[in-house]
Amino acid sequence: MNHPEVVIARQAIEEGRGLVVVVNKMDLLRDNQRLFEKVMDAVPREIQTVIPQVIVIFLVLNMLVFILEDILLSITMGLNIVTL
Repeated sequence: MNHPEVVIARQAIEEGRGLVVVVNKMDLLRDNQRLFEKVMDAVPREIQTVIPQVIVIFLVLNMLVFILEDILLSITMGLNIVTL
């Protein structure tokens, strides 16, 4: 995350708002399993190091239908990563 993004994220958290970071187009990495796994590991770690309250969602093509279900499930279960 760059500095302006961190400032906005922290402001949202300080105001008591929920914050979800969506990583789109993960389906483009499916052919490169090593890179896919690296992104899946590095992105939440980097973001949650700065702002631990963030929920990170990874989107794969044709999986948009399940986003709300997974967000609600992860919030109720106290998870902070949703993989689609």
